[in-house]
Amino acid sequence: MPEYSIVEYFGRGSGHECGYCRAAPEGRVSHGLWAHRMSPSTYQDLLDRGWRRSGQYCYKPIMHETCCPQYTIRCEATQNKPTKSQKRVLVAFRNYIEKDIVPKSRSKHSPVSGIESDKKPPSVRKKCAVKELAPSAGGSKDKPVKSLNPSKKRFQRYQRKVERLRSRNFTEEQIQQRFSERLNYKLSKCPEKTIEDFLTISSYQNAKHDFEFRLVQSSPESDEFKRTKAEEHRVYAKYQMAVHNDEEDECTMKQFDRFLCRSPLTRVPLAPGCSTHQGSYHLQYWLDARLIAVAVIDVMATGLSSVYLFYDPDYSFLCLGKVSALQEIAFTRKLQREHPPFKYYYMGYYIHDCAKMKYKGSYRGSSLLCPEAYTWHPLEEVQGVLDRQKYARFSAASVRPARVPLSALLVLFNKTAMPFNVYAGLEPEQSREETQALDEYCQLIGPAALPRMLLFRSPSSE
Repeated sequence: MPEYSIVEYFGRGSGHECGYCRAAPEGRVSHGLWAHRMSPSTYQDLLDRGWRRSGQYCYKPIMHETCCPQYTIRCEATQNKPTKSQKRVLVAFRNYIEKDIVPKSRSKHSPVSGIESDKKPPSVRKKCAVKELAPSAGGSKDKPVKSLNPSKKRFQRYQRKVERLRSRNFTEEQIQQRFSERLNYKLSKCPEKTIEDFLTISSYQNAKHDFEFRLVQSSPESDEFKRTKAEEHRVYAKYQMAVHNDEEDECTMKQFDRFLCRSPLTRVPLAPGCSTHQGSYHLQYWLDARLIAVAVIDVMATGLSSVYLFYDPDYSFLCLGKVSALQEIAFTRKLQREHPPFKYYYMGYYIHDCAKMKYKGSYRGSSLLCPEAYTWHPLEEVQGVLDRQKYARFSAASVRPARVPLSALLVLFNKTAMPFNVYAGLEPEQSREETQALDEYCQLIGPAALPRMLLFRSPSSE
């Protein structure tokens, strides 16, 4: 017998101010439902339809109406390779833990920002400007010095090697093959480092700092979570006030509990022999016995969902947002080795015109969900479309999701689970009035999740 999820559908909510563009007071619109209980596999099916949760409240943006369309983004963790920029962040993180070296471009007292800046510090920018505008000997004062490009030397060396091979009667194809073989040989001797190479704490040698990741079950609350909950709340309040400019009375324990601790997801085994169950967790970052960051995550049937991250602003120089995403990709891969179907890392929503959200596209192997056909498309293939228009359909017009009939709807009525047609016989007038809303609910939920969900309905007399 399947484990049924129990929900209440609220329909379309009243619009509210968008937290990304803040352009319109009612620019952000969505459908919503309250999840009393939900299996992780059902929740993943909802993610694949564009839904997302905040505590026990689940919402789905109305994409063609909202001011900032929010596209569900996920990364196939097994295909991910860190970029040079991400590697630099991991190297800086490791250097701080091992050698207590603070990244040069940041300081322990750098301003807190939700977005890491790629700009050089003022002192570096000043030196660069002086060098570029310095006049050459006997030349015009307005003419910048043309510095020697290191890549030009490299190209000249390459050209000399090519000429030597040509003098030995090598064909162009043989020359290219030779360079390819030499490159492959060098790569085999020096394999590319993975995220795990940087974040495997046990490999750190004589570290100056004591650091560890702790995975604690948050729902239902484990003993370890109960012991550290007050410390989590302290870091959360500090983060919200510094980064999001929240007032102190907006960061109460009650609000923290409702937003990040309560979860409708049930705890079920991932697979036989797996070290982790499906459900909701907090991944804690401890530095020298001090909590510095917490990642709220959901482990589902075949993927991990990132819910939220908060950190101590005093440690913003470590770029913990990027470190956290890469650590969660590594954790996804760890679970994939135990359970091969587990390979997706859901990063929430991607907003193409918002720098705070667009950074998610930098993680290789990422795809966006088509808001109409519910099909996945590699990000690099749809970026051009989003450059031209905010809202876009990625699939061909002929691709349409299967329509879900009302007869597939299951209802929880008078503490009894029943098909919609039975409910309609018990409450004929009420069911007729609700037909449009219930049909809308069926299409938004989709055929995968609907058979495992019970929609709560109260008697008309109430």
